[in-house]
Amino acid sequence: MVTEIKNRFLVHRDILSSFNCLVSGSGNINDFDILIKFYEDDLLENGAFMTTEQAHAEHLLWKRQTSEFPGSKSSVIENLNRCEKEMFPNIHELLRIVAIIPVTTATPERSYSTLRRLKTYLRNITGENRLTALALMNMYYNIDINDNEVLNKLGQKSRRMNIIL
Repeated sequence: MVTEIKNRFLVHRDILSSFNCLVSGSGNINDFDILIKFYEDDLLENGAFMTTEQAHAEHLLWKRQTSEFPGSKSSVIENLNRCEKEMFPNIHELLRIVAIIPVTTATPERSYSTLRRLKTYLRNITGENRLTALALMNMYYNIDINDNEVLNKLGQKSRRMNIIL
């Protein structure tokens, strides 16, 4: 199963590692070509894509400019803020794309597993009478329930637990 997952996400891992050519200045022109090919539709949609030679020239200018930055191996957001959209349209769009890629899915998965545990817990502790009552309330949601009447009926019932002082 682990091998299957690794094989399934191999292409995406290669694409994500190709973004290093924009952020850290490492990587080569082949990494940039991978990004240009994979995100070609996004680049065309935003009017950024040019010919391959122009994109390569833009990448070389970006590498030269980032090597002049103090602390050039900074975060994606810092590079995005430094990147001028008019001068580097492809680089700017690719940095925007990598900035919105979620880092991990652990947070949503954690909340789903918490909800699953809560649902299982509620299923286990809810008695059949209460479950039936909740189902009826759900089915007949259009019937208005007067809160005061419900409280009066509950107040008239005898206690299930005796309090001894």
